[in-house]
Amino acid sequence: MSQPAIILKRLAALALWLTTIGLGIVDIYFVREIFFALYARVSREYRPAVLWGNIIVVLAALALVGFIVASTEYHRKRLCQHASWDLFTRTLVVELAIPFIAVFVI
Repeated sequence: MSQPAIILKRLAALALWLTTIGLGIVDIYFVREIFFALYARVSREYRPAVLWGNIIVVLAALALVGFIVASTEYHRKRLCQHASWDLFTRTLVVELAIPFIAVFVI
């Protein structure tokens, strides 16, 4: 494989990796909004919802940081291999599904 092709594949992998991180950050917002929509159907008290919403944000952020670290190591070891592209595909499907779920729940 030629040098420009390898560089383009690595740049595409970097762009996808940054995209998954950005979508993960956006998904934290949507997970919180999904929680608020579901909580509003059960109760009208806003103070517990705010508390649990903040807890959900912290837990989702910790999960995202863990995913970023794990996926970074995974992609570092398997850069430009089929397994790396498969993980990008699965990650993007899950991260794009969360806003669509939020649209239907909210």
